[in-house]
Amino acid sequence: MDKNINKNSRGNLLIIAGSDMYPGAATLSALSALRAGAGLVFVATTHFAASSLNVALSEAIPLVCEAKNGSISFASLTQKIEPIMPKIDAIVLGPGLSRTAEAQKILQFVATQFPHLPKVFDADALYYLTRFTPSEEDGKNIIITPHLGEASRILGKDVTLTKLTAANLIKATNCHALLKGHGSLLAIKDGQKILTTKISSGSPSLAVAGSGDVLAGAIGALLARAKKRNLSNLDTFHHAVYLAANAHAQAGISLEEKFGVNGNLASEIANELPRFLNV
Repeated sequence: MDKNINKNSRGNLLIIAGSDMYPGAATLSALSALRAGAGLVFVATTHFAASSLNVALSEAIPLVCEAKNGSISFASLTQKIEPIMPKIDAIVLGPGLSRTAEAQKILQFVATQFPHLPKVFDADALYYLTRFTPSEEDGKNIIITPHLGEASRILGKDVTLTKLTAANLIKATNCHALLKGHGSLLAIKDGQKILTTKISSGSPSLAVAGSGDVLAGAIGALLARAKKRNLSNLDTFHHAVYLAANAHAQAGISLEEKFGVNGNLASEIANELPRFLNV
């Protein structure tokens, strides 16, 4: 690593997450992004969620948005993020966002308005992919991260953790996909080909509230770092998502070895990440 590195050269991340009902999701994603080596982490969220972020994680930079029905107001979000977008290298959207008309507007805005930025769509952002499908051009810059339940909803049928499911997710959404489960599958679209890679099986200790928020933040951080290195689009997604997902799996194994499979916290998963990314 260049010894002259500074925080802005590490890759800056925008996380759009959290709501009055789910304030902790924004904090967990931001913690994970910082643990995964992001430079500056901006978190656009509601005032209520920002209050807990300020207490729990002073290293993150809150962008406090007005709330509408308990979730981030679309109009307020666009105003708050405009000044910082020139310095952003990647975006994470969805953890704790909630399911409202405002959230759907935000999804469509983020999917279409920043074509040069890699993006992670997770959790509540996935809910609206049955109503809105990114174009093939926009989808090249998006990784979706559904578990089997979310994948089933997107595809309209019960699914299992197979290469076919991963491929069908790409066909349905035009996005790259990380299908999460015991031995997650990373599927990257390369023209007419789909490249599928299996991730380490991890541990049952990862099956806790907030674990997915942690993974989304880590992926976002590594996408931002890859973007800063000017990797190709395909290399950016394959390299960053694989490293993040594998580190998340290894963190779960590490926690199981220390404490067993029960009682671990999502924040502890995030705090284990540097062990498996600084190698």
